[in-house]
Amino acid sequence: MTAETTERAAGTRPETVRLDKQIERSRGPWVDAGRRLIRHRAALLGLAVILVFVLVAIFAPHLTQYTYEKQNYTAINTAPDWVIDLFPKMTPVGEDKGYVRVDNDYLLGTDALGRDLWTRIIFGARISLAVAFIGPLTSLVVGTIYGMVSGYIGGRTDNILMRLVDVMYAFPTLLLIILMMVFFRSSFTQSEVGSLAYRLNKIDSAFGGMLFIFIGIGIT
Repeated sequence: MTAETTERAAGTRPETVRLDKQIERSRGPWVDAGRRLIRHRAALLGLAVILVFVLVAIFAPHLTQYTYEKQNYTAINTAPDWVIDLFPKMTPVGEDKGYVRVDNDYLLGTDALGRDLWTRIIFGARISLAVAFIGPLTSLVVGTIYGMVSGYIGGRTDNILMRLVDVMYAFPTLLLIILMMVFFRSSFTQSEVGSLAYRLNKIDSAFGGMLFIFIGIGIT
């Protein structure tokens, strides 16, 4: 019995089967990956959490009335009532062995320097997300170009490039990042207005002087 006969016996037309196969081939890997992602509840939950973090980091100035560096010396080591209720071992001042000062003006309380913890967390999320995105992006660009050159040319060039990779693995990562940061900053500090170095220096300032650290992490 041929495949066409089997399809007819099952009540399915050959034209319909061919059309379904063509549609399945035309979907592509991205569509299949998206469908698998939608079916995976844990992955969707993780994606939702990441999106919340990204939105909080983007709109951080609108989610707090304080700045991350502002200090209030009259509110040092404070906590709101709901945090004290959540952690019974945090004894408020006024009770026996109390050490925590109650202040409901701050959502999560303050640190030892009187800075709002909520503000510092949401602004710190910008740095964490920048490391999470810029580092892998730099690694993707450098690794892709490096691997393409090595694989396309091959031979002695491939061998030399792979030995350089071995040297990078053997070199202390932290020391290399420090050297790269010093090199970039010394090279880009004195730059002409409008040049690429000037723009990179401005971006570095916007990231609190940590842009070249992110790039160093990605390269290593």
